[in-house]
Amino acid sequence: MADTDEASVAFAREAEQAKEKVQADIEALKPLLEGLNYSDEGRLLQEFVNRFTEYRELDRRILDLAVENTNLKAQRLSFGAGQEAADSVRDSLRSVVPLVPADRWRVEALVATAVRNSAGDSGAPGPPHC
Repeated sequence: MADTDEASVAFAREAEQAKEKVQADIEALKPLLEGLNYSDEGRLLQEFVNRFTEYRELDRRILDLAVENTNLKAQRLSFGAGQEAADSVRDSLRSVVPLVPADRWRVEALVATAVRNSAGDSGAPGPPHC
């Protein structure tokens, strides 16, 4: 996987150019085989074309995902600005003191939930007001 969007796009472009060269070779070879009546070789070429078509479809999907770089971007958010924001929320909420000392564990649990939610886990409900 590339470490930048630009590199991902460049690699995807290179892969596309290589596939275009193979396609050009196929188009040049096909009439030669037909003209020489090489039916077995023509059949083999057609089998290759069928497999190559399947490959191109799969490769297109993979390259689209690679260009997105979603895992890399998620990792950067998790360890960069996203983590800093979650730490800031946690630090701010640590000043919350329960009215009843025995409820300290509830406050800590609510702080942990709020930190998790601020880090991007939108599946859990936000903390209620204390």
